[in-house]
Amino acid sequence: MAQKGKNTAKEPNSSININYISTDAGVESLFNVHFQLTNLGIVLWQIIFLKVSYSLYVYCLAFLCLQEKLNSELRKFTRPVLHQMKI
Repeated sequence: MAQKGKNTAKEPNSSININYISTDAGVESLFNVHFQLTNLGIVLWQIIFLKVSYSLYVYCLAFLCLQEKLNSELRKFTRPVLHQMKI
């Protein structure tokens, strides 16, 4: 009878250890997934930031080119008018 008591006392301890190990592995895998998602999120934000900054760069270049083109076109019209005003 005493031996049965010892066996039953060991069973809960072993099951607790197994549960603890599986819980620990589950938490570890959860942290791994969290860190992978965090890294993925950082990479995605970097890609988005690069795309936005590249788009802004292209738009600024286009605006500067358009502004220069408009200035040259305006000079064509304003030079004769200014020349006529001086006379």
